[in-house]
Parts: sequence; C-alpha cells; structure tokens
Amino acid sequence: DDEKDSSNKNKNKSSFITYISTKKFKKVSRTIVSVMINAYDGVIQVVSTIKGIAKDIVIFFQNI
Repeated sequence: DDEKDSSNKNKNKSSFITYISTKKFKKVSRTIVSVMINAYDGVIQVVSTIKGIAKDIVIFFQNI
C-alpha cells in the first residue's frame, strides 16, 4: 500500500508540473502572438503614415 501511495504522489507531482509548464507555455505563446500582432499593426500604421506623407508631398509639389 505504501508503494502505491508514493507512486500516486509522484504521478500527481509530475502531472502538476506538466500542468504548470503547459499553462506557462500557453501564456508565453499567447504573449508572443499578441506582441507579433501589435508589431504587425505598428508596421501597418507606419506604412500608412508614410504613404500619407508621400501623398502630401506629391500634392505639394504638384501645386508648386
């Protein structure tokens, strides 16, 4: 009975560690994904800003 008890404890311990690591992994991967999405949004904003500025410059030179 004692052997069974200790093996169960070990099983619980390892499953707990697995649970924590997968939870951490999920959190980390979610963080990475959101960072990538934010970076992508940032790039799009920069590109559209540059396009807008370029358009303004073109209009400005056409009006000279």
